[in-house]
Amino acid sequence: MPEPAAARPSLVPRDPRWWGLREEILVFLGCALGAVATVQGLGRIPVLGPHAQELAELLFLMVPFWVVERRGERIEDYGFHLQRPWRAVAAAVALMLVVFPAFIVGFEWWWKPPHAFLFDRLPDAYWNIALAQFLVVALPEEALFRGYLQTRVERRLPSRTWRGIPLGWAVPLTSLAFALLHFVVIPDPARLAVFFPSLVFGVLRHWTGSLLAPILFHGASNVLGDALYFGYMT
Repeated sequence: MPEPAAARPSLVPRDPRWWGLREEILVFLGCALGAVATVQGLGRIPVLGPHAQELAELLFLMVPFWVVERRGERIEDYGFHLQRPWRAVAAAVALMLVVFPAFIVGFEWWWKPPHAFLFDRLPDAYWNIALAQFLVVALPEEALFRGYLQTRVERRLPSRTWRGIPLGWAVPLTSLAFALLHFVVIPDPARLAVFFPSLVFGVLRHWTGSLLAPILFHGASNVLGDALYFGYMT
């Protein structure tokens, strides 16, 4: 079995002090403030408003590359590679088969939709929306959170592994940051719920050593959520 990313040699010295995370905290705060300014500020401008979210996501994609290049490190060490892609795809699909049926049941129980699901209710541009969930949403967010932040926290505060599950600070702290960013951009308490799927994204990153699996699972989760909303609630 391939060695998990957490166990590979690190170019970053381990620093168990919380203050050792100051760079990671500053990068997160900078991205959060930039996203708020983009969505809440540029979102009010008629020409730029419809593309404000895409601009915020572009920030999430560019910042990790800029920081890693500035440090003189390899971007591949942050999960940006396609080594053993079928292993990553298999891990993502296996978790989809376990998690998605339970999510559908939970959606129906929580929202109690007034009518049965109908594919005819999906918008004409649904497949364009689905593609955007992978390329415009999942890719940039995973680049920042599972690529940069989780990797850096894992190197500073290494996790132990129990039956393949990482036990440490990296996955939960990254998931907390992920949830907080969603909340500050659009202050709706329901958006904090992304903390829980983020734990799955983090475990996939730990298992496979790359960002491919979390990007696939993240994008597919959003596509499923959109399909349930349109098919049940519209």
